[in-house]
Amino acid sequence: MLTKLLVSDKFDKAVEQLVCNTRLSHQTASRILNDQGGEAFLVVAKAIGASRAGVNKALMRFVNAKPCIIGSKERLDPLRGLFDRLSRDQALVALQYWSFKSDESC
Repeated sequence: MLTKLLVSDKFDKAVEQLVCNTRLSHQTASRILNDQGGEAFLVVAKAIGASRAGVNKALMRFVNAKPCIIGSKERLDPLRGLFDRLSRDQALVALQYWSFKSDESC
């Protein structure tokens, strides 16, 4: 769902969904989704328990989007490798570090 929102140019709705799923601040969620490298998105995907197949599908949508969301097709293999190496605990720690907000609810 998050991927579809990003590819279909519904950035504000994508940010809102990310805020609800991760409890990040709006500002941090926006920065993550604006990141062209793709690493921040993978951290979020790992933290929320996305499957490798789902992440691969998202990456392909990002590469084929106009304009390309993650930069270039050359980024795919390194990003897939990062997703495989990253543990869910590491991803959750990164999200907490980025700006965990405990006082708001969706």
